[in-house]
Amino acid sequence: MIARVADRCPAQVTTLPNGVRVATETIPGAETATVGVYINSGSRFETDATNGVANMLEHVLFKGTKKRSGADLEAELKGMGASLSAFTGREQTSYVSTVLGKDAGKVLDLLGDVMLSPSLEDKAVEKAREVVLAQLTQVSMCKTACGERGTASCATEYVDSPDNPQMCVWKIKVQVVGCGG
Repeated sequence: MIARVADRCPAQVTTLPNGVRVATETIPGAETATVGVYINSGSRFETDATNGVANMLEHVLFKGTKKRSGADLEAELKGMGASLSAFTGREQTSYVSTVLGKDAGKVLDLLGDVMLSPSLEDKAVEKAREVVLAQLTQVSMCKTACGERGTASCATEYVDSPDNPQMCVWKIKVQVVGCGG
């Protein structure tokens, strides 16, 4: 029987003096590292007045920091050959990067800079606000079309489902979410 990686390489969870929890896992022979920041700031924590804020911050954080421009962030990630994804769900907002193991410290520094020192320039914030408002409108349209079964975040485009005429599907940048019949 093949042992699962989680059984062979259990994660270690350490709580730092400032309360931040760090989970680490070593997989022998792995040449890459995945560094993630998971923040309990998903949509379930929002009110009508703050609806979309977590998603908006997700969009605006990578536009630059106090010491790195958005272009610098992109160039640094590209230079490491790193992949980066960010997404907001019901429970949390996540920022995850995969790099060669030798670059884990660099990407951790970059993510720390993004989380702790975002520039939050007015122009970037306004653009993110417009994007999130458009997304919220599209989510509302999906819920109107499919009833309360509709679940979507970061929606960008409505597409008919060729396999199921009872389903409306939202095609989005990071993932596909929708409502089924």
